[in-house]
Amino acid sequence: MFLALQPNNLSCPDMSFTAPPVTTGLCIKRLSNDGSRGIDGKKLKIKIKPMSYDSLKKILGYMEGNKRFELSSRCPSVRTADQVTPLRIEQFNYYDENKLIVNDTVYELSIIRHLRNAKNPESITKANEKGGVSYDVDIFGRRIWNYSERRLPTPGDIGPFKSDRNTHPDVIQRFREDYEADVATVRCNNYLKLTVSLGTKEIVNYKRSIGMAMKSLTSKFLGNRKSPIQVNHLAMEANLIRLPVGLQFRIRKLSTHQNFNKLMDGLKNILDERSFPLDYVQTPSGDKGYKGVGHPVVRSAKILAISDRDKNTNWSDFLPNLHNPEIRLLNDEIEEAVIPVITNWKYFGRDIGTQFTSLSIRKRFMQEIIERVTRQFPSGVEVSERCIMIPRNKDSAIQVSFEEDGNEYFMPKIEMVKNESESSK
Repeated sequence: MFLALQPNNLSCPDMSFTAPPVTTGLCIKRLSNDGSRGIDGKKLKIKIKPMSYDSLKKILGYMEGNKRFELSSRCPSVRTADQVTPLRIEQFNYYDENKLIVNDTVYELSIIRHLRNAKNPESITKANEKGGVSYDVDIFGRRIWNYSERRLPTPGDIGPFKSDRNTHPDVIQRFREDYEADVATVRCNNYLKLTVSLGTKEIVNYKRSIGMAMKSLTSKFLGNRKSPIQVNHLAMEANLIRLPVGLQFRIRKLSTHQNFNKLMDGLKNILDERSFPLDYVQTPSGDKGYKGVGHPVVRSAKILAISDRDKNTNWSDFLPNLHNPEIRLLNDEIEEAVIPVITNWKYFGRDIGTQFTSLSIRKRFMQEIIERVTRQFPSGVEVSERCIMIPRNKDSAIQVSFEEDGNEYFMPKIEMVKNESESSK
């Protein structure tokens, strides 16, 4: 189906595939067991009126994305209508080089191995029981360690963001020797397996790499679309992202843990210009994304979420200089950021309503922040149990508040607000 071949009757133990029945018409009257008579015993004459092309396109337009992928794979006659009908997806997450998540459905590729005319060693048996391995293997079922050629990008791909690990010849040889001690040098029957979280499994002979199988999968799902695919939240997490040539996304949110600048180099010809400015961008800080927070796409986003803080990150260097209406720190290290942010906002200002938040912190850290802020800004500061008000001028003030979320944890928020104390005078 999705892997370009119908599931075969392969001699692969432990695995089986049964395609669910496909409904292709509407039941207009209850039939008897032989399908030719109604419950009253009279012979039926059923007239089936073909659905019009326009009606089919309207139905496809309201169909959930994964259902459309399955329908198009099973019914070639609808593919043309499917490709010209705008496709809408809530979430598209290229999670790993062998895993794709579309809305709530996970597509995962793996390799199942069985030694020919020999019993599988324990390592292979356990791997098969867990669903297979996520890496490419050779004819003996051994991992291909130096597989740089298999990971070369093809037209349409993005990445790789990082070079292969453990590619030094001495390291490769050590891994190979350790692995071969457990795996006999007997040829394997290897199978490429696609597991769908809905319970469907598809197995074909292993004739191409996992990367090329992912390319085939994304091409089937996304290729040859006549209009940009509308995606609410696009997440690009894999080191090498295999996509069809000519793909166009129109998105509202973008997330990545990879180098943001390099990702945007690959996405610049894929993202429809109507996507910008984005409602939400999530990007790492530190060595992986330090320069990324200065990218125009990041700076223009309505909400900026910063993750994966690198130990070398200096908050004073870039956080206070961001002008997004809302900034979210996706960790609990706001202690290091709060003074630089308040200092910058106090002297350079922000629009009313600008927010800076982080994950919840313990009560003692909240108290430490309150003490630090009041020491740093002693003049005119109003302090209550969980709120600090720092006047900036007669029109605005900086409010530092802590909202309790249970179990003695509090969510910090820094916000530029109207200076009510001055306006009431």
